[in-house]
Amino acid sequence: MHVKEGLECRSGGIRCVIDGAECLRVSREVARLFGKEVADGALKNFAIMVCSDAFVETYALSKEVARVVEVLFSSGYIPYSAGMYLGRLRKARPVFVPSTQLLELLYSTHGLARAFMIGESGVRPFLYGKDVLGVSLLKCFPPIEPGEVVGIVGRDGSIYGLGLSTVGSCEEAYRLRGSRRVIARNIFDVGWYIRGISLGERKYKV
Repeated sequence: MHVKEGLECRSGGIRCVIDGAECLRVSREVARLFGKEVADGALKNFAIMVCSDAFVETYALSKEVARVVEVLFSSGYIPYSAGMYLGRLRKARPVFVPSTQLLELLYSTHGLARAFMIGESGVRPFLYGKDVLGVSLLKCFPPIEPGEVVGIVGRDGSIYGLGLSTVGSCEEAYRLRGSRRVIARNIFDVGWYIRGISLGERKYKV
């Protein structure tokens, strides 16, 4: 990438850095969750930008966008967002909440992983902020760990949001398939883009 390593800009209470030490944490987290080969393949053509304020948000910048951001930084400006939103870094578990955009990229190039596929009867309540129940489960795609994020996918392959797994394996999830036990707690669904505007609902419920 033709961008200065560790390039940093501060504006008000916001601090953004491109390809600095914090950015390596993003790559490590994607590798931890989805495998190093997947992380390297998905992120190899991007510069990583991390912005810290109330939350720590992460972005993947193409070469062209990285050059624009570098010019903005040199003028003391920080973009509201740039490139592809990758997700949020946290201190507590889950320490990385991947965005649905990142999951779309990973799933389209490497197949489903860390995901629950649910039926239509589960999609509708999920889009209204409800949790995923065992009875809604169609398929499970490992690895699955309790307290880690899973993608919530419909039968058509669309990503409807993110859940926090309450089960420790696909085997455990399948054992609950006939029950109304929660297998994933809703932490984000795409219905937020409508509800969040009108209700001021926070983006991630974690």
